[in-house]
Amino acid sequence: MMSQNQLSTLILDDDDDHARLLELSLTRLSDYQFTIFKCSNIEQATQLIDTQEFDLIFVDYRLTGETGESFVNDVRQKGLDVPIICITAVGDHYAAADVTRAGAQRFMLKSDIQSPLLKTMIQESLESVEQSRNQMAPQLQAKELIERLTPREKQVLELIVEGLLSKQIALKLGCAEGTIKLHRSRMLDKTGSQTTGELVRIAMLARGHLTNEV
Repeated sequence: MMSQNQLSTLILDDDDDHARLLELSLTRLSDYQFTIFKCSNIEQATQLIDTQEFDLIFVDYRLTGETGESFVNDVRQKGLDVPIICITAVGDHYAAADVTRAGAQRFMLKSDIQSPLLKTMIQESLESVEQSRNQMAPQLQAKELIERLTPREKQVLELIVEGLLSKQIALKLGCAEGTIKLHRSRMLDKTGSQTTGELVRIAMLARGHLTNEV
């Protein structure tokens, strides 16, 4: 991924004239440097996002035979949090609501792409995704720590989260209490936890049941 001022950008628009106009408008923005990829249909765009990492995506809402909403849905289902700006030639409030629900950050008219609004939309979209990433960072970090555990350790951790003691867990899993204590020790080490309470907090944070606030 490029820096915030250097943006790998995908333009999905089946109207070549509009795509060229958007490309020209982007190159005129002195605050950013764009590496631009253009495609005219969802199939091409999907192939690109599967092989190329993008910092920004522009999607035409009304594509031949389909809508940009379906592509936005595909991007989000792939787990990609790239900023998406949906564009259209008509002022359609229902379309704006649809693509926003699908996961687009902003919606704008093609008639505005040569105006200062284009820069504003880009800035707001980048800031929106950055804010979301910052909010999700603690949970993602917690998930990465939990993924260090073996399947058996995760099973033991689930029972610890439920409030069971080592003796109770051993009885439930049919093993020695010492084995459970060994699992607990290894989990503390792998997650960098100092106490069982901290280990439980990481597990809960990974599930999204806690925030990182004190």
